[in-house]
Amino acid sequence: MAYHKIDKDSINSITNALDFFQIPPTNVSISSAKVFEILPSNPLTDTPYHFKIHSSQNYIDLTKCYLFTEFRIRKENENGDLVNLSANDNVAPIQLIGHTFINNMRISINGREVFNSNSLMAYKSYLSHELSFSPGAKSSHLNVAGYYGDNGLSLEAGAGFNARKGRFGLSNIAQFMAKIDADLFNQPLYLINQCEIDIEILPNDSRFVLIAPANAAGVAQTNRYKFEVVSCKIYVKKVDIMDGLALDIAKKLDIRPARYAIR
Repeated sequence: MAYHKIDKDSINSITNALDFFQIPPTNVSISSAKVFEILPSNPLTDTPYHFKIHSSQNYIDLTKCYLFTEFRIRKENENGDLVNLSANDNVAPIQLIGHTFINNMRISINGREVFNSNSLMAYKSYLSHELSFSPGAKSSHLNVAGYYGDNGLSLEAGAGFNARKGRFGLSNIAQFMAKIDADLFNQPLYLINQCEIDIEILPNDSRFVLIAPANAAGVAQTNRYKFEVVSCKIYVKKVDIMDGLALDIAKKLDIRPARYAIR
């Protein structure tokens, strides 16, 4: 049977399911790994939020980079002051708030932009998670990112709405952890060392991320409520590889560039 390679430099391979006569290999490439906490370089009162991962000798495990956030919901009283929610307030954030609070994300490497969601980040993240993950994942580890499934088509009632509402009741601060959902971070290769990453995050407006059913007069209540970002930080996993392997990679980079599955 004839086949056609997408890239002529791609080597031939066979599936591991036919590897009957070998034992699993041992990884001898990494000497150590650490997780670093990256804080925004500007106050959270100023948007967009800027994060900078400085260049170093370490390689970055892009699949293990996470966005940690803390949110709360408050409301305006008759005097226009922000106060805490009461037990009677019926308001909740939208689905998967750990991802969908982002309006736009831009990522640059060494000053060159490699990702820009064009103000569609919330839709991209929601649709990719809704269509790509199993019900088991949605009812377990995706809860950490704020996913609580709704049983029907209504956004203003049901188990999912009530679960999200409960996380923010009485203006409690809710914590979420979400994987950075950008093309660069969704591919398996480490980022080579001596690369500086700039991440810019623009949050959505409160009217976009909050669901508040209309009152008895049919008037929407979202204008009364304020969605606040209390904390936002990034956790990055960096790895040290063996000296001999690092030297070999550096020599190869002098001859040809590294290739990643992104534009």
